[in-house]
Amino acid sequence: MMEPSVKAARAQQILNDEVFTEALSVLKKDSIGVFLYPTATDEEIMEARKAVLALSLVERQLQRFIDDWKLLERKQKGSAP
Repeated sequence: MMEPSVKAARAQQILNDEVFTEALSVLKKDSIGVFLYPTATDEEIMEARKAVLALSLVERQLQRFIDDWKLLERKQKGSAP
């Protein structure tokens, strides 16, 4: 298992990566666009919604790795002699 500090640093690198953020943005935009298509089926709309939610969950999990490390770091500093 990866050290929390390493995981947080890697998560931050990923979230700051231009290609990654652009890829997420394009995928979200494409999926959200399905909602506007008058000919989109209920199934297509549901799949697009799932895609948007999944992408958001990935972003949130990466941020959670960062936030968890920050909390752990503060806790460790607070309990230091």
